[in-house]
Amino acid sequence: MLQSPLLRKYCGGPKKVSQGPAFKGANSKNSTCWEGKKKCGTKPSPSRPGVTVNDCKPIPADGSDPCKKKK
Repeated sequence: MLQSPLLRKYCGGPKKVSQGPAFKGANSKNSTCWEGKKKCGTKPSPSRPGVTVNDCKPIPADGSDPCKKKK
């Protein structure tokens, strides 16, 4: 695109646009649960050893706490 030496000198040539840091995946520290679900703690990631993810459970229609243990 910039063929002329003057254009390259004054326009600086093609610029590289920074994309920011690479996203390395969601974990329990940088994510929340989806709408309609409640965080009930954390659990080990099923696909990445050594990483924890949120343990999200659906909120029942009756509005009871999904995190309480059922007897």
